[in-house]
Amino acid sequence: MMYSRSLLLLLLTLTASAQEEEEVAVSVDTETEIINLEKIDRILASCSIADVDFCRNGENCASPRCRRCGYSCSGQCSFSVDKCQPWCEVSQCDLPGCSECKHCNEKETRTCPLGKFQDSTQAMFSGDPTYWYSPVHSGFAYKQESSPLYVDIDNDGYLDYFNSLHGHKIVNENGDLNGRMELALTKPSPTQDGKQTLASIADRIIFEDDPEDFVNASMNWIDTHGSNILDLDGDGILDLFISQGGYHGLPIDNPAMFDSFLLFGEKNEDGDVVFRGGRSQAAKSGVNMRHGRGRTNYMLDVNGDGLIDIFAIQSRRKDNTIAPGVLLINQGDRTWKPDTSMMEYATSMTVTDADGDGVANEVMISRGFCFPQRSTPDIDEDYKELGIFNDEVKDFCKTRPVGTTAIYKWNDSKKKMVEISPNYFNISSDSDKQPPCCPHGLHDGSQGCSATSIATADLDGDKLADQVFLYWNRLDFYFSSDRASGQLPNAGQSGLSLELPAYCGGGESVRILDLNNSGFNDILVLCRNPGAFVFLTNQHEKNKKNWKIRNECGANDSMGDITDASLASPNMDELFRDVDCKTIEYKHLKKICQEYQQKGKTQMKGATGISTVDLDNNGRLDLVVSHTFGYLRFYYNEPTEYHQDNKFIVFKLKGNGITSNIYGIGATVILTTFNQSGKQKKILKEISSFQHTSENAGYQDDRIIFGLGQHLNPSRVEIIWPSSKRQVMNLEGWEFDKAVKPIVIEDYTETASSYFSLRFKGPKGKNMCISAGEKTGWTDLFVVECMDDSLHQQFRLDKKGQLRSLRFVSYCVTVGERSNFSNLKLGHCTLVTDSWHQTSENYITLNGSGKGVTVADGQEKDKLYLYDASEENIFIQKWERVPTSFPILK
Repeated sequence: MMYSRSLLLLLLTLTASAQEEEEVAVSVDTETEIINLEKIDRILASCSIADVDFCRNGENCASPRCRRCGYSCSGQCSFSVDKCQPWCEVSQCDLPGCSECKHCNEKETRTCPLGKFQDSTQAMFSGDPTYWYSPVHSGFAYKQESSPLYVDIDNDGYLDYFNSLHGHKIVNENGDLNGRMELALTKPSPTQDGKQTLASIADRIIFEDDPEDFVNASMNWIDTHGSNILDLDGDGILDLFISQGGYHGLPIDNPAMFDSFLLFGEKNEDGDVVFRGGRSQAAKSGVNMRHGRGRTNYMLDVNGDGLIDIFAIQSRRKDNTIAPGVLLINQGDRTWKPDTSMMEYATSMTVTDADGDGVANEVMISRGFCFPQRSTPDIDEDYKELGIFNDEVKDFCKTRPVGTTAIYKWNDSKKKMVEISPNYFNISSDSDKQPPCCPHGLHDGSQGCSATSIATADLDGDKLADQVFLYWNRLDFYFSSDRASGQLPNAGQSGLSLELPAYCGGGESVRILDLNNSGFNDILVLCRNPGAFVFLTNQHEKNKKNWKIRNECGANDSMGDITDASLASPNMDELFRDVDCKTIEYKHLKKICQEYQQKGKTQMKGATGISTVDLDNNGRLDLVVSHTFGYLRFYYNEPTEYHQDNKFIVFKLKGNGITSNIYGIGATVILTTFNQSGKQKKILKEISSFQHTSENAGYQDDRIIFGLGQHLNPSRVEIIWPSSKRQVMNLEGWEFDKAVKPIVIEDYTETASSYFSLRFKGPKGKNMCISAGEKTGWTDLFVVECMDDSLHQQFRLDKKGQLRSLRFVSYCVTVGERSNFSNLKLGHCTLVTDSWHQTSENYITLNGSGKGVTVADGQEKDKLYLYDASEENIFIQKWERVPTSFPILK
């Protein structure tokens, strides 16, 4: 790098004044004017505490001190446009933007030692090919926005499939709204070849919105993006939540058209889960995110109350409407309320241990563009009707510069989120004050302006979480061992920054996984150009930060079918040769046809998402990759002969619903293992999310899989729950099973002192306890002998006086009518208003009724009912409160 002498002297002055805590020696020979450029580069690449403070002020953004520190509007861009573009095919290697593609350079295929992947798409769709291969379904070439979501809907142990199908009309020819999204159970292939197939149950998604709202609107289509299937309301049944885009952020006549969809789960007569609701339910629950350009919904529990809160990742609009992602706090009654202390336009985010205290309770956000998506703050010639950036927009965005990292944490005394990262101010909307590679008008994540994806794991071997940020052109690693405890990761302080190889036409998603169950983490990057991946490994015992890109694994068929770019999309020349594009009804295909015939290529092409899930329950993570305009592909993980016998262990977390959410989001799992010589190794995983990832490009297995190689054996597992409480389980005596059978770890850290059983002496002297059997829902309560802890209920009296179940954490004791002989049931706590009191004589009474809980004669399976305690000759049962005993976890 070359500098003029005048600039160097200026840089020396600025950088020397910035290094208040570090003595800087930079040699300048005044006679020969030889300057130590290496030291200059080191200083410019560093970022002191003083620099961080200096660069928070947007008025200083042009200073060289900010080039690698905080927000800079000069000099920090390193984005190259000469990489492999997503649309490049073998026949187009001589076109600009294709020269670096591996299929244009490497003619010999190299073999990756990590393993290979086999395409199993045909088997997946073999159950009903007529359905799956019809237009606007996943077997047909399609404009995919992200890969599908996986969740076990029918509790058979296999992960089932959901795809909302980005961008299509939602009203059917018969006028209803049903069947337009894909929901399917995973079943064994009819050929008995060990593979899986999908069986559609799309009819279980029931929209209750008025079809006329779609038909009569100026735009009768939907723009679905990220999805979530989990228990949002705590009734033990899965719910469905889907975000929507917002017509590019332009004004429309009916803004409700692009509200989010919320469908609550219920059981039909056959006991199957059915999803019922729509946009109207989302509005009723306060989660419709009107005017937002939704990308995905991040599920988390920010305040530690055990309920699922929501943050919608959203892009900024083209007009001046301010509609960022906002934190939505779960009220426990199927509604959410906004917490405006956390509002951001995020391109990716994660829950992690950012301050190094061992507890994953910080939220890290990579900020996307904030100012409206127009080319100038003045009048954009393409959008004259939208005017200039108004004062409200400028005021909101002056503290949220693109590319910076915001870190939030719940403040319990203030009862809100607080930004604990450096605050920015005076960020200008002027065009010349934007980073030169990030001018107004770009799409989020393009040209390395903000991180497109984030992943966390222990990457430096210190048993604390680290973070890796993926940009369009690079990976930045933030190692906890580089920082003192309590110090946050800041821009310019990454411990390692790696440029993506030239064959990768842009980083789309990053995942940290153990690809072959070797016991070592691998890093996988999905590139935008089809068939291209970047793999990184580090098995260096002495240098834990020695992460290296495995160039032999990235592309050109090096890992089997997954690196075969020809599988990503149809051959455009064969598809459109001698075709009249005007005759094509499917509008996306018609547009691509016209573009290809005019230009000989199409920009609407590339990989758009990746899901890492174990499709066949063999303990190895398989990959599902989506493309636009292209195919959805399923790839089975095929290990090398060396790794074929590697072992694994699988866990699932179950929070207590009081201080930890039922999915354990925000927990940290540390597995201790030992090898044949007795050497100990610890492997850490953060449960940063459930199903979804840090962005809208894909999903992950909700089971926690640890690879063990051939020689590691687990000895214990430690859970650090979001409450910071620790729980340890011994694994001595564990035996490997090739089938995936998760060990369920329940959070008992807060419950032993607050839960109790209610029992009495039966007529034969037996201790009798309350039970609901194995069922949930509006289930009758009865008594059983107090022998089987798995059947009899434990309760706690919450602040509302409700008797809340431990086994079914969202269910409370209720009674339908308050008349004599009314049966007691378990009902969902959000729908229960009954409160109870235990008298000094040990009667359990219903507040405000004068009635108590009793049984007929105390025999096995006798139901509980309510009776007036003042009636003569009526036996009202006395109940002994017995503290709950839990399994001892050592």
